[in-house]
Amino acid sequence: MRILVAFVYCLMSLAGCTDGRGRTMVVNSSVNGDSILDSRTDLDLGTAAFHCLHSASGQCHYALFVNGSSFRTFSLAAGDDLKLVGLPDDFVQCVTQQPDAVTADCKPAARKS
Repeated sequence: MRILVAFVYCLMSLAGCTDGRGRTMVVNSSVNGDSILDSRTDLDLGTAAFHCLHSASGQCHYALFVNGSSFRTFSLAAGDDLKLVGLPDDFVQCVTQQPDAVTADCKPAARKS
């Protein structure tokens, strides 16, 4: 029975079906061919490890959203990591090199006058 389950799981993974484990989000930005931001987030069952690999400003600025609402913002120095547990499965992240506020679609937030 274990062999059958392993075989089915293998076929599902080859077809692109996953159990939601082991996702990685990579954000790379460049201007005129020069890298200005490089970030990686490893996800596994409500746990996320955020890695600021490079930022032209020296900092990666993260905003986390669920259902369009921000629930956590933080900054990491280039080369630093942060692990968070208990995150919602459907959270969305935006990563920028500047600390400017962003919306859930990662566009600059309207400034208040």
